[in-house]
Amino acid sequence: AKDALAGLSRLLQMARRFCLSSASMALLAMLAAQPLLAAENGAHEDPSQLTIYLITVDVGDNVWDNFGHSALRIVDGLAGSDTIYNWGVFEVRDGPVAFAYDFFVDELEYRLATQGALREIDNYRAQQRSVWQDEIRLTAAQKQRLLARLNWNRAPENLYYDYDYFFDNCTTRIRDYLDEALDGAFYKSVAAQAGSTFRDQVRRHYASLPPISFSLDVIMNGNLDREMTGWESLFLPLNLRASLASMQVADPLLGGLQPLFGERETLLLSLIHISEPTRLLSIS
Repeated sequence: AKDALAGLSRLLQMARRFCLSSASMALLAMLAAQPLLAAENGAHEDPSQLTIYLITVDVGDNVWDNFGHSALRIVDGLAGSDTIYNWGVFEVRDGPVAFAYDFFVDELEYRLATQGALREIDNYRAQQRSVWQDEIRLTAAQKQRLLARLNWNRAPENLYYDYDYFFDNCTTRIRDYLDEALDGAFYKSVAAQAGSTFRDQVRRHYASLPPISFSLDVIMNGNLDREMTGWESLFLPLNLRASLASMQVADPLLGGLQPLFGERETLLLSLIHISEPTRLLSIS
């Protein structure tokens, strides 16, 4: 009980961490971006051998996975590799209450981790979570640009990042990297407004965890009562998937437009957590 009270006391300091405007966050993101220079051209010997997938994982039972999860899957036919890129890796220290505080006030350091796809998917199977896979159809140049960014991110000095619950998480990393690969076309395709506030989403997703939901509702400041932009709403994995699914891109062979997503499939379907499509926001 003493630890819980201490953790709750620390939670009450959270409000001050949400004072940055979205414009400030965008500026910080821009300043943090690293140029890829000529690395794009040499990222892969034959990008036609690369198949890229968005992996979307449904909600889980823990504080940190109650909004779901996103990852990228890169299948390299030339190298014979099948790799998951996961930006949701962290360490849990000092018990669940302290972790919950650190999680929501963005005092956690997350990192990119890579491992074989089958092993990663087995982890989600053990957690009884649904997993969807969507092929992302990129041109050779776009694949090179994305792979160059991933290679940059895998460097030891770039593995870690300062987690931000709404503005820099496992899903926004993928959002931003795909937008970079698509020369900003993804950002332009997203609706201006999302039709929901940050507070709405916290209440909705943590309704089954009353102590956390109540604490967050008390300490979140008024900045989170504004309507999210469509781009900001893509911190939610299911929203990112829905937005990418609706995107049209130029067909390099036939001309005209084609869906960005190619083959789509359900890898795992849980009977415990079923969020699709009931948790999708209106973002179009």
